[in-house]
Amino acid sequence: MPRYFFHIQDGQSSLEDLEGSELPNEGAAYDEAVQWARTILAGALATGREPAGQAIIVADEQERQIDIVHLVDVLANKLKAALAQG
Repeated sequence: MPRYFFHIQDGQSSLEDLEGSELPNEGAAYDEAVQWARTILAGALATGREPAGQAIIVADEQERQIDIVHLVDVLANKLKAALAQG
């Protein structure tokens, strides 16, 4: 199974995922990044921090960026879904 890495970007600084996760494909890696983003976003909101500029960068085993998930985009999607439901 391929290994994907989830680097956390916070403005100018970043935290590299040196271990990565084995996942079946890029779609599963994107879903994992969204889950990471939601977890980080929840912590940011709970402590009153602004999530702007924060993102999860998904890279493959060759360290090629294959996707990026901005925390504010996850928040926007979640709010849109909640508004649509009710």
